[in-house]
Amino acid sequence: MTGPRRPEAAELADALQEAVVVLDATGALCMVNRAASRVLSRDPDQLMGRHLRELVSEDPERVQAFLARCARTRSASPESLRFIVPGQDPVTLRCEGSLMSPRSEAGPALVLLRLRPREVKYDQFLLLKQRIDQLSHEISRRRAAEVSLMETKEWYRVTLESIGDAVIVTDPQGRVTFLNAVAEELTGWTRADAGGRHLDEVFVIVNDETREPVESPVTKVLRMGGIVGLANHTLLLRKDGHELPIDDSGAPLRAADGQLLGVVLVFRDLTERYRLERELSIKARDLADADRRKDEFLSMLAHELRNPLAPLRSGVRLLSIRHGDLPDIARLAGIMGRQVNHMVRLVDDLLDVARLTRGSLNLQKQPTRLSDVVERAAEMVRATMDERGIHFQFALPPTEAVVDADAHRLVQVLGNLLANAAKFTPPGGQVDVGAYATRDEVVVSVIDTGMGIEPELLPHIFELFKQGDASLGRSHGGLGIGLSVARTIVHMHGGTIDASSRGPGQGSEFVVRLPLLGEAGLSNPA
Repeated sequence: MTGPRRPEAAELADALQEAVVVLDATGALCMVNRAASRVLSRDPDQLMGRHLRELVSEDPERVQAFLARCARTRSASPESLRFIVPGQDPVTLRCEGSLMSPRSEAGPALVLLRLRPREVKYDQFLLLKQRIDQLSHEISRRRAAEVSLMETKEWYRVTLESIGDAVIVTDPQGRVTFLNAVAEELTGWTRADAGGRHLDEVFVIVNDETREPVESPVTKVLRMGGIVGLANHTLLLRKDGHELPIDDSGAPLRAADGQLLGVVLVFRDLTERYRLERELSIKARDLADADRRKDEFLSMLAHELRNPLAPLRSGVRLLSIRHGDLPDIARLAGIMGRQVNHMVRLVDDLLDVARLTRGSLNLQKQPTRLSDVVERAAEMVRATMDERGIHFQFALPPTEAVVDADAHRLVQVLGNLLANAAKFTPPGGQVDVGAYATRDEVVVSVIDTGMGIEPELLPHIFELFKQGDASLGRSHGGLGIGLSVARTIVHMHGGTIDASSRGPGQGSEFVVRLPLLGEAGLSNPA
């Protein structure tokens, strides 16, 4: 802090965590504490003497009107100003200004300006207003008789009483000379009982994990001679035996000649913060348990659904074999067969999700011709394409395009992409499968002229249970898990899968890239 105050007052103000500046009658800064310097990202020397108009991105007349209001009353006048911060966008701060001392023979009128974030709660603002009023009153008394040691002590006392943190002041030997009301409440010691005692009797702290005594910040300041930062995992042992989690810091108080006058200790109760942290931890654990139970349920559900599907599928096949020559029976058997196969695919997707969440999905890799994979996947959907009147064509990758893969899983991936294309492409539409190989990879694309993908959905298309418009999803079926499973399988093969679309009604394109197998694996591909 720099300005027309006695050095010990500046040392005390710099120990505060609140950003405060003092301006003269013209609006020029004549006092800046360290907290204000940090908030404005400027050294005190860069701020001293600068007019408030130069530091804000506001109409100069508005700034001057605000200063005029502040100079008329000791009550806090609030205003939001955008401050210019080097290398950053302007920062909006809530400024609360009041007359600190009127013009007199001792000097010009001074305005005290408190800087704080705009989102501060109103009750905190009222408390701050009270503190600033007290501080301004005591500063004006100090200016009337600045050489008086008693008034200096009174200024210290009122200032320390006005802040919300607990404050203890000691002499150079570490004996307590002052406690504010918050410190009395937290330590259990009254000012009368604690006065003259060594700090180690009044402020007893231990590590909350090891229970070992912790060196107090005051002792560190006396030993090191500088400001000491916050300590973690500290418990304060109250006089009545109760324990409070706290954080603390200490700063030296020095005279003009640099002589150490004492130490100011600032600390606060963290009980409420720790309580909230414990609640969050419990909620996080409960969410993890719920997620685990969900995975277990999906696995159980998939298995329970799959069991009755096997006899249903067998019954449909038997019905088709025995009565396939009857048109109605054949048509009904075909419908039943397709629906059963659809249910099997849904249940298989559920099983895969359960395996993926448990990390138990395994691949049976071997050298595999990708052309065989594409052909098998195409055959899976050819009947559906024909039935829906969709123009379907595909190009096989070169026969020498061999990948180290689980053929069944790759067929599942491409089959899912083609099934989606058939599902969301209207009759008369087009679905094309393209494939080509580069030096290091093989690329397979599935392009359709269907309903496309909404721009806001596209970045999330591969997320589990993610679907587009709910009404569309329900009309076309599906659980919203196939693409998530497909992406995981492709990644397990060391490849990538991407989706693109120009928007609703503009079709979509899915591209799968897989690494080619080296020459050593090309002899006997599956």
